[in-house]
Amino acid sequence: MNPKVPMTAIILAGGKSSRMGCDKALLGFGEETVLEGLTQLTASIFSETFIISSQSKNYHQLNLKGAVIFNDFLENKGPLARLYTGLAYSTHQVSCVLTCDMPLVNASLLRELVAFWQEGYDAVCPEDSEGRLQPFPGIYSRSSRHFIRLLLDRDETAMRRLFDILVIRPLVLGKKESEVLANMNTLKDYEQVSKKKRKVSGEITSPVPS
Repeated sequence: MNPKVPMTAIILAGGKSSRMGCDKALLGFGEETVLEGLTQLTASIFSETFIISSQSKNYHQLNLKGAVIFNDFLENKGPLARLYTGLAYSTHQVSCVLTCDMPLVNASLLRELVAFWQEGYDAVCPEDSEGRLQPFPGIYSRSSRHFIRLLLDRDETAMRRLFDILVIRPLVLGKKESEVLANMNTLKDYEQVSKKKRKVSGEITSPVPS
C-alpha cells in the first residue's frame, strides 16, 4: 500500500450549476454521487480532504470518507473564491485541488501531478493534448492564495486570470490522458461523461461483428 501523500486534497463543490440545473456534486456517477466518488479517490491518496461549499449546500448525509466540509469565505464569487478558501484552510503547504465537474479524474493523473510538483512554482496544472492549460485538477502552493486574494479584491473572478499571475509548471498530457479532463456543465455533458465512465468500467461493450 502506498503511503498517503502529505498534501491537502481540496474539492471545490456547491457552485450554482446554473447550466446543469442541479447540483453537480449530487449527480449519480456509478454506484455513488460525484462528490462521494471524488472523496473516495482523494482519501486513498492524500492525508486529508477538505470540501469547500456554499452555505446553502448540505452534503452531511453523504459518505465522504472523513472529508471535512468548510463554507466558502466569499459567497457567489465562483471557483476562484472557493480555491482561495480551500488554500486558507489547508494545513499543508501544498494542496491538490479538484472540482465536481470533472468526475473522470483518476489516481494515475493525481499521482502524476504530485510527482511533477517542484519548489519554486506556484502551481502544477495539466496541459491537454490541444495545448490548453487547465486550472484543475492542479497542485497549488498555499502561498498562492495571496495572489488569488489580490484578484478577488479587484473583483476579478475568472479562473483564467490565474495563469497571468502565477508561476505554473505545466504537465503535458497525451490525447488518452486528456480524456479524464472532460468536464460537465450541462445535462448533455453529464450523459456523455457518464457514458465514458461506463465504458471504462466495462459496462458498455463493443458490438460483436457479424
